[in-house]
Amino acid sequence: MTLYYTIVFAILLLEASCILYFLVLMIPLPTQLRKKALAWLSNSPSIAYIKHVLRIVFVCIFVLFLDAINRLNTLETAVLSSQQTDANPNTFAGAQAIHDVHTDANFAAKQFYAQRNIYLTGSTLFLTLVLQHTYNITVELVQLQEQVQMGTKDSAESKNAIEKDTSSSDMKKEL
Repeated sequence: MTLYYTIVFAILLLEASCILYFLVLMIPLPTQLRKKALAWLSNSPSIAYIKHVLRIVFVCIFVLFLDAINRLNTLETAVLSSQQTDANPNTFAGAQAIHDVHTDANFAAKQFYAQRNIYLTGSTLFLTLVLQHTYNITVELVQLQEQVQMGTKDSAESKNAIEKDTSSSDMKKEL
């Protein structure tokens, strides 16, 4: 595996560990703990710098993905053209196409590498989208929990105000 695909694989492993982090945030935790963890992710300057660098890296990974697709299409085109040449009736009379085992193995290896690179870069890009969506869902969950807590506090305050009003009206009636 070349150096840049090794780096892509390392990023894929890093993203898999980030999924574990988000899974920990998804389990029932106190809202304050979850809020602090997300605030750290959202407001940390070092995390912001890492996000910026990763965006650039993911553009490079997307280019590698397109390159791997192009290589696989080129290989398939070469196979189709060689099959058409083998079936060409204008070859020498009675000549059979000679298949070299080394050439076939070399082609199979190139095809395997191109497919592996497509899967590697494609899964890395897909996992990036999943992580971004999971992060957005977690932030939305924390915001909704805060709204619910504010709503319960407001309803408790309004309930206390109603009780005070009714108790004062009861006192006026007694007087």
